[in-house]
Amino acid sequence: MQNLCRCCVNTKVKKEREIMSEKKKVELMVDLGNSQTRAVARCGFETGKILHKTFMLDNSFAPVDDDYELDEILDGGEYSDVDSFAAEVDLHDIVPNLEGIVVGGVLANRNYGRSIVVPRSERAKYENWMVYLALINVIDKTLQWLNGYSTSAGTTKGDVTKAFTFDVTLLVPPLQQKEGAKVFKVNLVDKGLTYVDYFTKEHIKVDIGSVDVKPEGMAAFIAHLYSYDTLQPRSIAAELLSKKLLILDIGAGTTDILAVDRGQLVESSRTTIKLGGNNIISTVRSKYNKRNNTNLSEPVFKEVLINPEIGVGDTKVDVSKIVESSKREIARDLINEITSFFEAQNVDLKTFNLLLVVGGGALSSGESKALSELIYNGVVDYIPKIRLLEEGIVKEPLLYEGALDLTTLRNLNLLGVLTAKALQSK
Repeated sequence: MQNLCRCCVNTKVKKEREIMSEKKKVELMVDLGNSQTRAVARCGFETGKILHKTFMLDNSFAPVDDDYELDEILDGGEYSDVDSFAAEVDLHDIVPNLEGIVVGGVLANRNYGRSIVVPRSERAKYENWMVYLALINVIDKTLQWLNGYSTSAGTTKGDVTKAFTFDVTLLVPPLQQKEGAKVFKVNLVDKGLTYVDYFTKEHIKVDIGSVDVKPEGMAAFIAHLYSYDTLQPRSIAAELLSKKLLILDIGAGTTDILAVDRGQLVESSRTTIKLGGNNIISTVRSKYNKRNNTNLSEPVFKEVLINPEIGVGDTKVDVSKIVESSKREIARDLINEITSFFEAQNVDLKTFNLLLVVGGGALSSGESKALSELIYNGVVDYIPKIRLLEEGIVKEPLLYEGALDLTTLRNLNLLGVLTAKALQSK
């Protein structure tokens, strides 16, 4: 402080008082996936100026039984709450058995690999204990970001929670929206999230003022309708609002389906198919091991959808052809499931005009075709005149340098809820 001029000191103190004097609202939009949590925090620190922060966090967590061992690991100073997660939770009144010390991030991957668990699609998100851990993780990272705007060296996460209230929007599969809205409100607003930050030993009580739950897929549709930059309809909006869309959101473990007819969600079209990007990975692994008489483990193939090669000893093996054939196989399975569902609903597939495929499972890798293109090529056998909405229609400037690109197929749902929140407060 003594190296600052009086004017600078006064400015810093004034800013500190403005931040801490009354609770400000931070909007947090969260996509709770099986493999990763992706989120956008949005807050107006100053009148007329909105600041953003995006997060991409690994959803690998490990319970810790020996707190003495964990204390020894942390005493080494190699890990911090920036690259890792370590919290003591007691939330059994929200989700059974959600109590004890849990770690995540780099800390978990390097030290507790055998104990790591990840979210599964068997349970609904609103009753999955790992989803609540992922939410605590992204809130903790948001508190760090908010604390960066405090000018007091003594300000803690606990102090920040006293200055901010969270307005949370969660993305869930379409079938889980209605029940999820009820359960998340009870668990997050009425009961509340609390945890002990194991790095600082602070007891954190998060003030969640409201929870909104949006269906995946529909949020991506909103991203196509409106520009977040201008909050005006896009050039394609008029066409989208006059057509009937089939929307597929392909995740790691599941694919969510819904239909939008002239801008309105068709309630009977909501469903989830238990096929996703992980099925492609497991198929690649099975085919490779069978062809080469090997038994390579699943982690060896973890990145083949991004980079179609695996490490075997000191060599890199190109598996792009196996990835391609596996994608085609899963695409056929998806098409069969989709057509069977709509036939059971007595919906004529030929009434659909446009196909929108989003989600991380739809991405292409290297020379391999995107799953969206493979699905489209199969769908035209049933709907000859349907058109694929290709990637690149949605364009926005980056929120800040280093931010997640919200215009990719994987992140369009996030962009949609961000845009919807901005339109509400317009």
